[in-house]
Amino acid sequence: MFRKGLVLLSVKINFFGVRGSCPRPYKEFMEYGGATSCIEIVNDKGERLIIDGGMGVHKLGDELVKKDEIDNINFLFTHYHLDHTSGMPFFNPFYNEKANINVYASLDALEISLTEVFKRIFSSPLFPVEFDKLPSRVKLNNFKGYDEFQINSYKIKPYPLKHPGGSCGYRISCEGKIIAIVFDTYHDVEKMDENALKLMENADIVIYDANYCDE
Repeated sequence: MFRKGLVLLSVKINFFGVRGSCPRPYKEFMEYGGATSCIEIVNDKGERLIIDGGMGVHKLGDELVKKDEIDNINFLFTHYHLDHTSGMPFFNPFYNEKANINVYASLDALEISLTEVFKRIFSSPLFPVEFDKLPSRVKLNNFKGYDEFQINSYKIKPYPLKHPGGSCGYRISCEGKIIAIVFDTYHDVEKMDENALKLMENADIVIYDANYCDE
């Protein structure tokens, strides 16, 4: 499984899934891995943010349980398409009663609540375990508007992006460094998206969706 890290002073970024719309578990895709979107950000205090829950979140969850680091897990979702959510039923900490998990997403940018999404994913006939039956402590947090908010030491500024069904980018500040998360968005032919530009401006690291070529 693909796992590669970037170190930004006291912040480390681990890539557990970077594949496009469809998982590709074949040998010709092993350079960048076959798992769909999932990124982990960890600071020197051990505080972590997980961006999206594609199939890459499966391996991350197994690692967190093995290391017994499941007491303060925080998810940020960019949007709810399957390549960003399909790994959630296989995230091991959900089935551990010691796990404390917070999930955040924009209600305005995505126009559907986390509760509705998770109850769809964790329901028959899609999955045999219902969301309300999970033994872990899970809190679903839908934020409104685009004001900066804080999760542990991370300051997070959301930006709405252009994508079918909506998408939300994040400008994340920690330890004096800025990480820009810009997933699943597009620009108009003759004009760059101002929100995407503001989101990326002077960032130390930009993690940008590159699913398509220019053509």
